[in-house]
Amino acid sequence: MIPFVTIPNAMGGPFADSLLAFAIDHRETGKQGRLRDTSSPIGRIDPALRNVLVIPNLGSLGDELQVGVDARLDEVRAKLGIKPFERERTQVSMVAYGDGMFYGKHIDTTLRPRPGQATRQITFVYYFHREPKSFGGGALRLYDFRQRESIDVDPQRDTFIAFPSWMYHQVLPVSCPTGAFSDGRFAVNVWITGRPVNPGA
Repeated sequence: MIPFVTIPNAMGGPFADSLLAFAIDHRETGKQGRLRDTSSPIGRIDPALRNVLVIPNLGSLGDELQVGVDARLDEVRAKLGIKPFERERTQVSMVAYGDGMFYGKHIDTTLRPRPGQATRQITFVYYFHREPKSFGGGALRLYDFRQRESIDVDPQRDTFIAFPSWMYHQVLPVSCPTGAFSDGRFAVNVWITGRPVNPGA
């Protein structure tokens, strides 16, 4: 079983347009995506595993997106079969994939948290690329817990995909024949962090 939830028409076309315009206007602020590394507080760059541009500081657009996530969080958590958790902060990150870019197999959290440590519980991905779509590939490949089966989910504009943050997943290579930044694959990742509820507490 591969648990995930698809929410189409999630925020509305005008919101997707606003995000795309923001990404285009802030392209120069983008930085090479990093990988978490316990030896470095800022992580490390490894383009052989993660080749993506990260655009920070979404401002009010990020706040609006979090409101959309919050409105659906309880329903999504129940559908994914994730036990209740004590919510902590929400993390938001905009990513842009141009021609040849990808993200290898990984998880968004740790499988061995320290006692009392808040970790990522649910990952939401929101897509907002240009239409008609000018890129190919870029599917989100989700794996079951034992990594024996997988399913490819094609990015659809104005859609949320949600899944447990402990699930292995990857972004398959993107093909963008025009090479134009605005024609690439765009998404915002929203991570819900929290601590498992202790029934005995």
